[in-house]
Amino acid sequence: MHKTPSPEVIPGSQAILDECLGFRMELPPNFLDNPQPQPPNMLYSFVRLESAEPVFAINVERLGGRLPQGALGSEFYAAMRRSLPPGAEIERVVLPWKGHQLDVFGVRFSMGGGAVCAWSVQVPLAKEAIQISVGGPADCSAACRELLGTVLSSVQGISNWDAPSSRASSRSS
Repeated sequence: MHKTPSPEVIPGSQAILDECLGFRMELPPNFLDNPQPQPPNMLYSFVRLESAEPVFAINVERLGGRLPQGALGSEFYAAMRRSLPPGAEIERVVLPWKGHQLDVFGVRFSMGGGAVCAWSVQVPLAKEAIQISVGGPADCSAACRELLGTVLSSVQGISNWDAPSSRASSRSS
């Protein structure tokens, strides 16, 4: 399983180059490696800790396979709901990436006595899909969503949705 000990940061930028999964992505300024232990599927985790600004986190997880093209089904929503704490609120929007429309989910819930939010998008890379998430305080939900959109727009890589065989197989499933 691919696990890069530390991302390759391209000199003079805040860019990540993951040759194993075939993507490049830009980080906004002032994000640093997250020092907290991460689960095995977490490729990269960054935090912005500034006294004058809210705390934000950007996480990139590997999903272990390719994403089928098309709208997410009711099974996905049911599984998402089961994985969240009671009272969690879910919001769905769509953002463009490389000519495709990707489902983006925002979740607000209580954790450790505080209200938090997380916005996530699954990116259909050709080698293996990734999930990018941005989290922070619940009252900064709009800023988290905007930050996720900025990061998503910087992702460069080939989509498995662009391959003719991928489109054909997703139609029959």
